[in-house]
Amino acid sequence: ELPRDAGGNEVYDPSPDGTRIVFAHDPTPEPRLGNRLALAQVRLKQRRVETLLDDPDWDLGAPAFSPDGSQLALSAANVGKQHTALTEPALLAADGQWRLLAPDWDHSLASPIRWAADSGSVFFTGRSMHHSLPTL
Repeated sequence: ELPRDAGGNEVYDPSPDGTRIVFAHDPTPEPRLGNRLALAQVRLKQRRVETLLDDPDWDLGAPAFSPDGSQLALSAANVGKQHTALTEPALLAADGQWRLLAPDWDHSLASPIRWAADSGSVFFTGRSMHHSLPTL
């Protein structure tokens, strides 16, 4: 189930070639506001949904395919460590491995992650408790 409190289209993203849609969803048997989210994709031709990333310690969202379709940018909050964890930028590679882009960063992701046209860079802003930071 897609999040009920989703604002806009930041919970899903179609692949550049149009064959898949990746989306954030509540993986629990009883969906509720505030539950952590996981990432899945639907392959449109086969009408098959498959889990991409589901970790009980992480709240995942805001997926964005790279322009070449080889990677997925996303937001990740380590709610297993702290229920009020900061949302951090992350990447999911085609092989299923994912990583935080800035593991020692002490700010929260303040905007959706956007890709450079060549798929070589991502852009986002961060927020501290008092002010926004420039785009990285």
